[in-house]
Amino acid sequence: MLFFAHRKEEGRMPQTRRRFLGAAAAGVALAAGGLFKGSALAEPGTRSGMPWPSGASSWTPDDFATWRGRPLDVLTTFITFDTWYQLERLARPYTLLGKSLQRPERLVVTLPMFPAKEPPNPNLDPTLWAKVAAGSCADHWRRGMDNLHRAAPRDDYIFRVGHEWNGGGNFPWVVRDGAYAQGYIESFRLYVGIIREFFPNALIDWCGMRRTKANADIDAFYPGGDVVDFVGHDHYDRNPAATSLKVWRNTVNKSGAYGPEGMGAWLAYAKSKNKKMSIPEWAVWSKSGGGAGDNPLFIDQMTAFFAANADWIGYECYFHQDGGTAQHGIGPNSNNVNPLAGDAYLKRYWPGPEGLARAAGG
Repeated sequence: MLFFAHRKEEGRMPQTRRRFLGAAAAGVALAAGGLFKGSALAEPGTRSGMPWPSGASSWTPDDFATWRGRPLDVLTTFITFDTWYQLERLARPYTLLGKSLQRPERLVVTLPMFPAKEPPNPNLDPTLWAKVAAGSCADHWRRGMDNLHRAAPRDDYIFRVGHEWNGGGNFPWVVRDGAYAQGYIESFRLYVGIIREFFPNALIDWCGMRRTKANADIDAFYPGGDVVDFVGHDHYDRNPAATSLKVWRNTVNKSGAYGPEGMGAWLAYAKSKNKKMSIPEWAVWSKSGGGAGDNPLFIDQMTAFFAANADWIGYECYFHQDGGTAQHGIGPNSNNVNPLAGDAYLKRYWPGPEGLARAAGG
């Protein structure tokens, strides 16, 4: 299997999960080498030995990998982005991205389009998309890419450009009005073009929230297959939480008025674009934040979904971070806030045929 197919080969699907499961059960060693060696194509198989590329977002990735008994294939990273000064210095050492630049995992760079505390803010004034599309931010973006390339010119980055673009949050790149979709698309494409000046083999993740808050179908905002490698979305156990198997089954294929919501619906949309689906962030969510809290059923069903659709899962990363009151942690350095969810995760990721069989069987 080619782990993260190059975009020129995006129509090819990797080996089936059956072959991987059989190999794992027989104790066949899958590739455990580095993920980048001068090519956009990684080594066959995965470092983790899972049938799909599997990882986490964590400040202590080695501890998480040791806890689950498997290396991480992917690491979702973040930066601070209050100012253009910060966005022009992507490799700053005190962010999760800067701290991880020399790690062996494939790095997902969660890449803001604009700073949180300096203009422009098309979320508040969507007419600004026209200026951005015309290049008003291009020099800032280019300086950020240059800074990252000078610090770590590895060729295996995945850039999650303007993540959760369709959400209800306060990110300045959020776009809700279909009347400004073209400006957003042109801005996204411009940014990707600049990324490829420095990282021609980089892969691009167009990552939305679980539910769109836009007033038009998400397809109106799709930037185009030539600038998108993964159709992604962040999936947390809330709105609604998977409080029972019935709730999961009733929502997994659900779509709203303007786009997919459940995992199956997002996968169907990704397939319609002939793209793999990514889940850069997924996790349980505390009851105080509208989730189900320590919910092993959510872990079970998410992992069963990955196994059943392994050929189409570009990558997934458990969000092993505090998240404020949301309480996502399931493993080491999490104060044991979700022990049942943690046990469910281990049952499916721990090495050996038992864990993989449980993952496949849900």
